[in-house]
Amino acid sequence: MNTSMIIFDKEVLEMSGSSLSRSEIQTTALHHEFGHLFGLVNNGSPAQTPHEETESSKKAHCVVDGCLMAASIAFGSSPFSYLEDG
Repeated sequence: MNTSMIIFDKEVLEMSGSSLSRSEIQTTALHHEFGHLFGLVNNGSPAQTPHEETESSKKAHCVVDGCLMAASIAFGSSPFSYLEDG
């Protein structure tokens, strides 16, 4: 069971400056990592609908576009579309 998390400032700084602020990236990363601690995406809490990534390196992440628990958010390639005005 995970009981802690870490956010790397260097990666946050590298990702900021485009269309998202450092604050938006930090907030998103914290929410995403808290989701892991809460057991989201079949990582302790049972899934209510099938949506888990099946690729082994991305387990415990969601396959739904725009989801906070999508692997692309964890790996820094997401446009964080759910933060932007639609």
